[in-house]
Amino acid sequence: MSSWTDLTREPMIAWDRIKASWSDGWRNLEAQALATFEAMIVREPEAFRPSVEAFLTELHSARENLTRIAAKLGQLPPDERRPFEKQLSYLLDRWRTLASGVLADAEPSVQGPPVVLIVVGVIVGVAAIAWAVAAYQYAVNLREQTALTEKELDARILASREGRQLPATTLPPQPGPVSGLGATGWLLLAGVVAAGVFLGPKLLEKVGVGA
Repeated sequence: MSSWTDLTREPMIAWDRIKASWSDGWRNLEAQALATFEAMIVREPEAFRPSVEAFLTELHSARENLTRIAAKLGQLPPDERRPFEKQLSYLLDRWRTLASGVLADAEPSVQGPPVVLIVVGVIVGVAAIAWAVAAYQYAVNLREQTALTEKELDARILASREGRQLPATTLPPQPGPVSGLGATGWLLLAGVVAAGVFLGPKLLEKVGVGA
């Protein structure tokens, strides 16, 4: 996979357009994250570095899984390949949705205006940092689902070579945020709790979460 710096320069991926196509659920999640964290990020951006790094690490692992899945698809007969092609398309779309929350406004780290935070070679602003905190658990779920998909694909490739027939795939799609401030509030809270291991208890106390 290209480095995150390369992805910010990739002209074939219009990250801002991908972000513009977000559902209301994703937009609400970002809005709630900004409302909760913006002032704190501006005041103490370095405290959020572990959260951004953890988010990008999960996305990196998910993308590596997706790359291997794509490379292995040709080893299945066409009729067994189609469900995995559909799943791959779905998971890649989810990866781009999550990545665009950071990359739509990211820039390669170069000398210039005041920088909020530089992580893995790119400048990330306030909205991107807030998104990394709020969407972290979705990145974890995506990494887990891509791993499960690859595991099932490997099993079906082996079965195909041995002439065995496996049941139809039952891998569920990953749910996205639902619209509505109430539901988004619960999703954001879940993201905050999950991020607690990275942000630490004192920082969480500032937003009213934790002991």
